[in-house]
Amino acid sequence: MRTKFDVWLSRVNEARKNHHLTWTLYESNGYRYPLITAVPTKERDYIKLIDKDPLYGTSIWGFVSMIDGINKGVPVKRGDLLRASGNYPAKWSRGNIFDGTDEWEPYSGPLKRDWFYKREKSIK
Repeated sequence: MRTKFDVWLSRVNEARKNHHLTWTLYESNGYRYPLITAVPTKERDYIKLIDKDPLYGTSIWGFVSMIDGINKGVPVKRGDLLRASGNYPAKWSRGNIFDGTDEWEPYSGPLKRDWFYKREKSIK
């Protein structure tokens, strides 16, 4: 049986596939879209989402919190989607994959938009 996380990850990978199909240059060269793979972090607090692109190498697409707790002084819930900040999760959540509030783009990952300011206003 597939978990909610597995369903969400296949939706991300399908969106990435559709995104890459629009790049006809890659298609004509036999390029296949890179899948996002999920790797638990050493502490198992987060799942690291890794983008293995054959043209550009490996990068971190984002993180999903697997605990309810604190990340860099900010509360996180299980399922919160976070951008990567180097090799670690960034401070602010970009929505939650389990309640459908997650916001991401197929290629660049969790959105950079003004989440910081929206979250600041909601905390006050």
